Amino acid sequence: MVRLVLIVVATAAVVAFAVANSHHIELSLVLGKPAQIRLIFVLGTTFLAGLVTGVLWSTLRQLRRVEAARAGALAATEPAVLADGRQE
Repeated sequence: MVRLVLIVVATAAVVAFAVANSHHIELSLVLGKPAQIRLIFVLGTTFLAGLVTGVLWSTLRQLRRVEAARAGALAATEPAVLADGRQE
C-alpha cells in the first residue's frame, strides 16, 4: 500500500512539473535559425542524456574492475619467478 501511495505521489509530482514547464522557449543552435520548442522537452532530453552518460560510465568502471580482478587472479595462479631464474 505504501508503494502505491509513493507511486501516485511521484506521478503527480512529475505531471505537475511537466505542466509548469510546458511553455515554449527559443532554442538557438550553433547553425541555423532558432527553434521554438517546449521547455519540458529540453529538460527531458537533458535528463536522458545524463542518464545514458551515467549508465555508460558506470558500466565502463565495472568492466575495468572485472578485468583488474581477472588480471590479479591470473597473476596469483602463475608461478613466481625468483631473481636467479628459478620458479617458486
